Amino acid sequence: MRLRKFLRVIYPIACAACLAAGYALAAQWLALVLAAIVWLAWRLTADRLPSVVLTVSVGAAAAGLVLGASPFLMIVAATLALAGWDAVRWDDFLAGDVSIEVETRLERMHSANLVLALGLALLAAMAGRLIHFQILFGILVGVVLLALLGLDRLWGLLKD
Repeated sequence: MRLRKFLRVIYPIACAACLAAGYALAAQWLALVLAAIVWLAWRLTADRLPSVVLTVSVGAAAAGLVLGASPFLMIVAATLALAGWDAVRWDDFLAGDVSIEVETRLERMHSANLVLALGLALLAAMAGRLIHFQILFGILVGVVLLALLGLDRLWGLLKD
C-alpha cells in the first residue's frame, strides 16, 4: 500500500522531468513551461480529473516530438503519464473495504500486469523508432494478430 502511494507521487514527477529534459535538450526553453504545467496538473487535479491530466501529459509529449525534443524522453514521459493515470485510478478502485491480504494479492497481480503491458509497449515504441523498413498493410495486420494471440497465451500462462 505504501508503495502504491509512493509511485502515485513519483510517476508524475518523473513524467515532468522527462518532458523538461527533452525540451531543454531541444533548446525549447519556453516549452519548459509546458512541463511545469503538466507537473502542476498532476499535483493539483489528478484526483478529480485523471483522464484530462493524462491527455494533457501525452499532448505535451506529442508537442515535444513536434518541437524536436528527444523521442526517447517523450515516449518515456508518455509512458510514465499512463502509469501515473493508472496509479490514480487503481488507488480509487482500492478505496473500498478490502482486507489487507486481498489488497496485497490484487496489487501484486496488478503491478505485474502493468509492468508487462507498459514495458512491452515501451519496447515496441523504442523498436519502432530504431527500425525502419517498409511493410505491407496486410502483413502488418497479420503480425499484430499473431502478437495479440501470443499476449493472450502469455496472459493465460501468467494467470495460471
